[in-house]
Amino acid sequence: MVSLTAIKDFLDIQHIAVIGASRKSRKFGHLACKQLKLCGKTIYPVNPNADFILDEKCCANVQSLPTEVEGAVIIVNKELTVKIVEELALKKIKHLWIQTGCESEKAVDTAVRANICLITGECIFMYLEPLAFPHRFHRFFKKIAGKYPN
Repeated sequence: MVSLTAIKDFLDIQHIAVIGASRKSRKFGHLACKQLKLCGKTIYPVNPNADFILDEKCCANVQSLPTEVEGAVIIVNKELTVKIVEELALKKIKHLWIQTGCESEKAVDTAVRANICLITGECIFMYLEPLAFPHRFHRFFKKIAGKYPN
């Protein structure tokens, strides 16, 4: 289980890449960008098919991320995640959140071998404030069930 300290360390990062950012307002990659911006984060959307998302210039790929990026959220098909983790390791990105459903055992192993502080198995929306109602409700039940990180 991921520790609450690791989650707080990730959320203390100011410059965050969102890999799998979407132009479509109902897609998870768009909603993550929007919520991170609402939390005051500087986001770097990564989408090779978009110029701008939420008025932020998109990076075409991990290699084009600026050096100030400290962490990344991966929201892509799990078959792509390993390659992205390898690219993030080459960029010396040290904090990574692989969104639930996007992880694979190989991606997790790659991140661990690269000494990347990794959060996986958790939904980032459960920890971003302000917390929307469905996530506040989900967090409440996760705490009752003893599945909320310590």
